[in-house]
Amino acid sequence: MENTDWSCREISIKCTDISAPKYNCRNTLMASEVIRNSVDMDNVSLQEHFWAIYMAHNLDVIGFRTINIGNISSVNVDTLSILRNAILLGSKDIILAHNHPSGNLNPSANDVFFTEKIVKAASVLGINVLDHIIMTRYNFVSMGGERFFEFKSNQFSEYYAERNFKIDENGHLAQSMRPRPKSKKAA
Repeated sequence: MENTDWSCREISIKCTDISAPKYNCRNTLMASEVIRNSVDMDNVSLQEHFWAIYMAHNLDVIGFRTINIGNISSVNVDTLSILRNAILLGSKDIILAHNHPSGNLNPSANDVFFTEKIVKAASVLGINVLDHIIMTRYNFVSMGGERFFEFKSNQFSEYYAERNFKIDENGHLAQSMRPRPKSKKAA
C-alpha cells in the first residue's frame, strides 16, 4: 500500500491593488514614473533598493515588485526571484531598476555585470529585459539610453536618448549641450 501522508506548499500570487488603472509603459521616462509612484522616494537616499516592473506584450504594467533592499552601497539580487515573478505573472517584458543613495548615476561594474547576467537568463525563457534604470531621489539614468548596455531592443530607451539627458562629471543628470534636431516647419 502506498503512503499518501504528505503535503506541499501551493504556489500563489496576489495583487495588492487590483483596482489600479492600467498603465502603459512605453519608454524609460514612464518606467521611472511607475517607480516614483510605487515607492517612498524618501527612503532611496538611505539604502539601495532593487525593483522590477513586469509588463504584458503590449507594455501594460501588470506588476511591480521590490526585489530586495540592501545597505548604503549595495543590494544583493537573486536572478531567480526576478524571473520567477515574470513567469508567475506571464510577463514578456521587464524593466530592472535600482537606486544609488550616493546620488551618482554612473553604473558600477557590478551593475553592468548583473544586467548582462539577467538579460541572458531572461532570454532563455523568452522574456525581454527592456532597460535597467538607475535612480536617485530626483533623477534617473537609462543604461540603454546612455549606451552603458546594449539591450536587444533599444527602442524602449530611445525616448530617453532623444531628450538629451546626460550624466555630468559628478555622476548627476544634466541636459546635454548638443543641439536638439530642429523641427521641420510646414512650408
